[in-house]
Amino acid sequence: MTLRTALPLFFAASLAACSSAPTPIPGSSAPVLPGQWTLQQAGTPATDGAVRLVLRQTPPREGTTVLDVSGFSGVNHYKGFATYDADAHMLVMGALSTTRDTGPATKLQAEGAYLQKLEQVASFEWKEGGVLVLKTLAGDQLTFTREGDQSR
Repeated sequence: MTLRTALPLFFAASLAACSSAPTPIPGSSAPVLPGQWTLQQAGTPATDGAVRLVLRQTPPREGTTVLDVSGFSGVNHYKGFATYDADAHMLVMGALSTTRDTGPATKLQAEGAYLQKLEQVASFEWKEGGVLVLKTLAGDQLTFTREGDQSR
């Protein structure tokens, strides 16, 4: 197989993996957290639905469930990881790295506030209608809906 024929197959497999339903964590009764999420503000998508969070389950590391974290924060893309305990509703973000694109000052300011809160997340809560609320120890909250969720 040549690189020319292998690349389209790789991308197709990657897209299929992203769109398939996440596997529940064995022994957990909590809803599945991995997926694609859109930040909400007062019940509507913030910045025209542009701020997104993608959580992907990875193989456990040393008995801990780890999620790959990535997304778009309004101007830049970001990535990192989080440790996750579904039953305890614990989600602790690691440090996030971002691209360094420029944009309007107001968008960059909003992006900085979002990323700062995201790095301080310590727990999560499920709300009616498939809403995910990420909470920091300081009491700040980030509210998301699952992309493609028709229940809203």
